[in-house]
Amino acid sequence: IAVFVANAQKEEVSAILSEAGYVELNVPEGTGMPADAMSQTEADIAANEKSLEECNEKIAQLSEQYKSFIAASDDLLADRVRKGETPLRIATTDYSYVIDGWVPKADLQKLQDGIQEQFGDSVLVDVQEEERGRSLHEEEHAEPRFKTAPTKYNNGVYAKHYEYPVSLISTPKYQEIDPSFVISIFFPMFFGFMVGDLAYAIPFICLGAYGLRHAKSKDFRAIATVFFYGGIWAAIFGFFFFGEMLGMHFAGDYDEMTNITWEHLLGVNLPDWFESVMVYNAHHGTEHYGITKIGAATVGFLLKVSVFIGIVHILISFFIGFLNVNRQHNFKEAMLEKGGWMFSVVGVTILCYAMSQMLFSHKDLEGTLLYLLIAGVVILIAGVALCFPKEKVQAILDLPGIVGNILSYTRLAAIGMSIDGMALALHYIAITILGGSGVVGIIFGALVFVVGHLMIWFLAIISAGLHGLRLQYVESMNKFFVGGGVEYAPLKTTSKHLVNSLNNSNIEKTEA
Repeated sequence: IAVFVANAQKEEVSAILSEAGYVELNVPEGTGMPADAMSQTEADIAANEKSLEECNEKIAQLSEQYKSFIAASDDLLADRVRKGETPLRIATTDYSYVIDGWVPKADLQKLQDGIQEQFGDSVLVDVQEEERGRSLHEEEHAEPRFKTAPTKYNNGVYAKHYEYPVSLISTPKYQEIDPSFVISIFFPMFFGFMVGDLAYAIPFICLGAYGLRHAKSKDFRAIATVFFYGGIWAAIFGFFFFGEMLGMHFAGDYDEMTNITWEHLLGVNLPDWFESVMVYNAHHGTEHYGITKIGAATVGFLLKVSVFIGIVHILISFFIGFLNVNRQHNFKEAMLEKGGWMFSVVGVTILCYAMSQMLFSHKDLEGTLLYLLIAGVVILIAGVALCFPKEKVQAILDLPGIVGNILSYTRLAAIGMSIDGMALALHYIAITILGGSGVVGIIFGALVFVVGHLMIWFLAIISAGLHGLRLQYVESMNKFFVGGGVEYAPLKTTSKHLVNSLNNSNIEKTEA
């Protein structure tokens, strides 16, 4: 509404309208018709947008021209700030200073020689510990400031790529065995077993090799490592063990529903050596070269293989835990804390095997089976007895958990079966149904074939990657890994963009 009042009553009327919920709007300044004002405003907006676009282009040009110099300058100044803050970490007097820190044993002599060369006899280097042992007893008796020794990773060229997955959980303590090496063996192996296809392995290897060569960030290098080495294992399992490429066996008896082979699809006979290097699989009058993932006769076999892998993996994990406790305390503590669980795993495994033979294979409890059952019970009781002083009743309550951990490894076979099952359905649609429907059917079938396998490949990345990593974190590492360590962080420059050829003029410009 528009209200016209005498100027003397302006404040009073404004207060009344405000109480009634009205908001005062100032009348725009200026003269003329509103349509003319709108046209002028639109012209101003267009001019400003053009000016903004020119400014953005100029900024982009300047960024491209000076981004390297700015990044290097930022690194240089950050390093100088860190150097300037270093005296705050040093005890000083008017005539002396004291600095302490950790240095790897292999670099100790190099450090002493460097200080001697730089400062001569003006500096006294006192080595308090020639070597910090792995025993917790040594840590407890060290000075408070030196109690916790930092952890410096010391892996080879291959295993160092798996330090990043470990660091996502925690940094290993100085007294612990680094899990990186264990993960570097089993993670790519599990990944390859679950994928188990030669065709899917090839892009994994190519992408992994490219990433290892060009990736800079830890995230992408970790992913590239899994792709490359997991792809190698997928190629090994896919060719020699499963004999598959794109979910189809290379050779064997043809079946349009369950076994479309490359020999039949291409109309060729593969050489004899090709078949001789693969696992031969014959059952109920049919033969395959390579283990069929979803065959009625092989599903049980693959599940048993997965369980066997799980038993070995868990035993290795407990053994590493045994080594950790042994180095931190002594052999007796290691036997009570981890050795008992190793006995329990072996006992449960033997006991479950004997009972499965009785219940599912309907074998009589006599002879070898009886001896196995007795041996399993004895070993299990010995394991519980060893664990009981430390774990108390938990040593008994956690026994079903061991069985659950072992059965968790059946996902190795299950993921492979799911991938193969999707490929089987895809082949039936794309080849058997659409492939026999004329030219249009062949074209559409080829499209379905390509898109379908791309989707399966992406699902293989997610499922095999996540489940393989889960087996490392949950089923394996919690058997021996504690973490909570402090990563070794030496006093050094951390420049990423600086080069040694920076001349004085560049430095002067940076300082300015």
